[in-house]
Amino acid sequence: MGSALLQSGEFTNPRSRPEVRFGKTFFQTCWTVFFLVVCSGIYMQKSRGRDAAISELSFRLQETEKMRAIAIQEREDLQLRLQSQSDPAWIEMVLMRDLGVVPEGWIKVQFTL
Repeated sequence: MGSALLQSGEFTNPRSRPEVRFGKTFFQTCWTVFFLVVCSGIYMQKSRGRDAAISELSFRLQETEKMRAIAIQEREDLQLRLQSQSDPAWIEMVLMRDLGVVPEGWIKVQFTL
């Protein structure tokens, strides 16, 4: 009779019962799922922060490239001015443009508002 009871599983270890195994497995699965959800949440948050930083740096790069292009253009203009300072036509143009001097034989017309 003892062997029959032992074979039916009535006196076996209570932890090996299907209900206990299911509870233990369920508990481990819940912790695993919780851990994965937390990790994916942290990853998504950091990913959004990284994307914002990348867009900010891209904007700054574009603005810096624009400023660089303007500075190069100004430098070229200044170099041309320096190279043409000994040219009499350039001197005459600067005098006419900046100082309002008119060459001989020309008529100067001024408009007042």
